[in-house]
Amino acid sequence: GRLDQQTAMGKTPGMITRLAKKSGKQVFGIFGQTNLSDAQIKSLGFDEWITLDKICGSLNQALSNPKEGISKAATALAQRWNVLTTAN
Repeated sequence: GRLDQQTAMGKTPGMITRLAKKSGKQVFGIFGQTNLSDAQIKSLGFDEWITLDKICGSLNQALSNPKEGISKAATALAQRWNVLTTAN
């Protein structure tokens, strides 16, 4: 889906992020697209994220093969997380 201002106002990702942060957990997100800045996304509680439109080249390409796009996004986030955890 799309990460936007409505996310902060009650969409499921916003609620899950708040619950995770209360438990001291990191939050990673895979979104179809977003129109928010990095600072806005961080303010919603996401530690790392990726959008399918960027990783696939366009939203149309992401929609034409969602399984591949999500797989690429999950791999990229896992690699980022691994770099972050091994650096600490």
